Amino acid sequence: MNDKERRVFDFIKEKSKEGITPSIREICAALGIKSTSTAARYVNSLAEKGFLEKIDGLNRSIRLAGKNAAKIPIVRKIKAGQPISEITNAGDYITFHEDKSYTGELFAIKVKDDSMVDAAILINDIAVVETCKDVKNGELAAVVINESEIAVRTLYKEKEAFRLQPENALMEPIIVENCEVIGRIVAVLRYYSTD
Repeated sequence: MNDKERRVFDFIKEKSKEGITPSIREICAALGIKSTSTAARYVNSLAEKGFLEKIDGLNRSIRLAGKNAAKIPIVRKIKAGQPISEITNAGDYITFHEDKSYTGELFAIKVKDDSMVDAAILINDIAVVETCKDVKNGELAAVVINESEIAVRTLYKEKEAFRLQPENALMEPIIVENCEVIGRIVAVLRYYSTD
């Protein structure tokens, strides 16, 4: 961390104690930085080095990184049978604070529909997934459907099929003979945009 990054980091740390992190413009004003792109470059550098966490596109999305923070990819699509470690289409990354240890690799997916609203999982939430090939009956799972789409559903193993149950009273379950489970949902993150 260079001296200029240290000044930015110290300012963010001080403001965080007040309960709110500063915006890029506030960092500029407080530290006499003339360009928002310069301040953003310092913040991005601090995030890349693991001192800060940020979510692109949201105001006040800068925060101090925690000790148990892990940087995990947000995966958009996956080919059936593809190991998570081989995914090359990860868009962004998030920092996830692990409060327990996981046996499987972690990744995240952005929820695209309202199929899980009754389980309090909303459109644009980030579901954190622990990779595994099997989940218990009734667990929230990430599954591959249509050979490349990732869906979040409650999974039920029935006589000769799998029921992918949406948690939305207005939607019908998907019944399939074969189902590729890629992981269990271990957390859901929600960011409120001020835009």
